[in-house]
Amino acid sequence: MDEGVFLDVEPQLVSRALLSMGIAIARWYQAECGRDPAAVADRYADMALRIVGDADRNDRIDAARGPDLGTVG
Repeated sequence: MDEGVFLDVEPQLVSRALLSMGIAIARWYQAECGRDPAAVADRYADMALRIVGDADRNDRIDAARGPDLGTVG
């Protein structure tokens, strides 16, 4: 945050959101679902960086948007 890379966010709230993302994937992801694990990991990393406000990463994500992962369920 001091270097201006991330937004000035509430660390406790953000950490809970990120932990929840990591825990929830274990509930819904199955190898048989047809989603590439590396693609899911990339998307999760992108979402995590968006949460903390890495604006440079947002530009790279939009420019290199991967395939739609479909709906969860």
